[in-house]
Amino acid sequence: MKVLAIPDRHMPWQHKRACAWAVSVAKTYKPDAIVGLGDELDLYSLSRYPRSHNLYTPAEEHSRGMGAYRLHWEALRDAAPDAKCFEISSNHVDRLRKRVLERLPEVEHLLDESEVYAVDGVRRVRRYLRLDGVQYEHGFRAKPSDHAKHNQMSTCHGHTHAASLVWLKNARGNFFNLEVGWLSDEKSPVFNYVQAAIKPHTLAVGLITNGQPTLLKYPGK
Repeated sequence: MKVLAIPDRHMPWQHKRACAWAVSVAKTYKPDAIVGLGDELDLYSLSRYPRSHNLYTPAEEHSRGMGAYRLHWEALRDAAPDAKCFEISSNHVDRLRKRVLERLPEVEHLLDESEVYAVDGVRRVRRYLRLDGVQYEHGFRAKPSDHAKHNQMSTCHGHTHAASLVWLKNARGNFFNLEVGWLSDEKSPVFNYVQAAIKPHTLAVGLITNGQPTLLKYPGK
């Protein structure tokens, strides 16, 4: 089985050329599955951190982000028409649910994220997805290899925006931690924190073929 892992895009602040390159990777390798690792949208306007109110209104950000998101999935599906497509839940996209729970928890039951973020042909998955002996998840741990150590199995994740491949071993044998980078534009004003990052943020995707990982880095800038 061949799986293409698409990391954090943070739309509408995606790296447009890198996202187009990811589509070309799908066209070249024709994966059996394409897995979005979450943070497909940034939802900057719903952040609890200090932020500018002079970029987009929440409605504008959502409209631009979902427009770009749908177009990217459409291009990926056209490039690999036989692939099953998934998107995994993540901290940025969960901002909507968190703000609802903080301010109006009585209507939580009316919030259907599968409709809010719906894209034709893409199945939304909570927390993680397992395919061909590999766990795919957005990730939430500070140290990337801690994801695979916690799962005790081969793991592919986003979240950190860095890119690395680490091999580990337990009683069952060797397994890996594939940290897949991101596909966002670090020059966007919402990413001021990138300059202070300890590890460089890397434009990349992951390709896992019959359980064997490959980290593909964007060849441009």
